[in-house]
Amino acid sequence: MLEALLKSLKSRKRRRLSVQDSPAAELAAQMLHAPSALIQLSADDARRIVSYMEPVRLLAGQCFMREGQTEDTDYMLLILEGDVMVENFIVSRRTPITTAVIGAGALVGELGLLDGSPRSATCTTCTEVLAAKLGRVALGELLEEDPALGVKLLLAIGVHMSNRVRERTEKLKSYAALIQTMQQEMDRMG
Repeated sequence: MLEALLKSLKSRKRRRLSVQDSPAAELAAQMLHAPSALIQLSADDARRIVSYMEPVRLLAGQCFMREGQTEDTDYMLLILEGDVMVENFIVSRRTPITTAVIGAGALVGELGLLDGSPRSATCTTCTEVLAAKLGRVALGELLEEDPALGVKLLLAIGVHMSNRVRERTEKLKSYAALIQTMQQEMDRMG
């Protein structure tokens, strides 16, 4: 028991030191602490979460997630700088449709972080991107070492995902209304 506690304390110290004096880590903490952030965190809580993340730099034009991808799906990225194009393949189309272009403060891959399921979209960088990566192993460590903060992060991710589902539901309703109107017009013409 004592050995596990000492190991945990060393791990926490190592993480705190890795965040200290890191511009990318400080930027990620600011995004988590900002009023428009995913969750309202104190600056200290934001830095503690960031200490479980690792910086990732992606080149412009780099495809880093593919729709249907089944390997390497157990992480999410918090975009710190740059833009990412999100695309999906639609039935009977050979080329993808851009569904969003996201930038600083956006999350990608949160479904995979939670359940490891195949990627639901293709993500390609439009510019060079700096991101903070949170993997499932690191999330597990956060939950073990600071359960309250880990649960706060999970709830925030859940709220973020539910907001996206609501947005997509509204889009689907609009598309359905458009299709119905087009069908009625076609019926009248022919």
